[in-house]
Amino acid sequence: MTAKLTSIAGKVVLSLLLAVIVGALAVLTVVPRAVGGAALTVLTGSMTPEIAVGSVVLVRPVDPGTLRVGDVITYQTKPGAAAYITHRIVEIHEDTNPVTLTTKGDANRGADVDPIPVTSVRGKVLFSVPYLGTVKNAISTGGAGLMLLVLGLIGYALLQVVSLVRERRADASAETSAGQGAQPVDSHELQMLVVTLQIAEFDGLTPALVGRLLRMDMVDEGIGTFTLALVREPGQLDELETLLQPFAPLSLQRSAPVSVPTCPSMSIVSASDEVRDVAA
Repeated sequence: MTAKLTSIAGKVVLSLLLAVIVGALAVLTVVPRAVGGAALTVLTGSMTPEIAVGSVVLVRPVDPGTLRVGDVITYQTKPGAAAYITHRIVEIHEDTNPVTLTTKGDANRGADVDPIPVTSVRGKVLFSVPYLGTVKNAISTGGAGLMLLVLGLIGYALLQVVSLVRERRADASAETSAGQGAQPVDSHELQMLVVTLQIAEFDGLTPALVGRLLRMDMVDEGIGTFTLALVREPGQLDELETLLQPFAPLSLQRSAPVSVPTCPSMSIVSASDEVRDVAA
């Protein structure tokens, strides 16, 4: 009885862990893609306590004409520079061309010295998630040990969930096929590949476009680099790694393989098809 309760408790904990991981990946990849925005990490404390250092802010592009005093925005510090500041609008100057904004960090004593043109605004902050940016930056800036730990946790959690699903299916099958020989369940292995690439290697293509061409999810976009993730069969990831080598990836990390039941309708695109347009 105690062993069974321990097993149930372990699976509940792993399910919660998987939910947290999936939620974090959703904030970093799915939600930004759905709203056409970006997930950016806050590196300074100028917006504390509302937005703490190490938080991830979800920024969505907006019509500059809809911006109001009090809105928190993220803007580009210089044209062409991959550096951004997230501050609050304290004044709008409609008598300039283009319209300019005076901003201020909540924790700063005074407003920012130079007003910014609305053309430099990347978007309005929808919400922030504390601490997620710290983990995200540690993974994308060479934290190989942490990367492997996260990938291992994802793989282990998925393995436990798949195991639980199989147990339930086995119990249901036992009720309907008593006295008959057990039928083997077809399965295949999946792995997660996380790769960090240099923007300069793609001849003017944006990281978002590279991610779409490779059919990979954007995990992070930094200054001069970006990180993508993909879940596929090991053999296809081998092919994808080979095809990415000419682009001099800064890091390539994989999770432990996880065996999952094969879905009859499952179709996996060849990695060579995904990279062909980028390599052309």
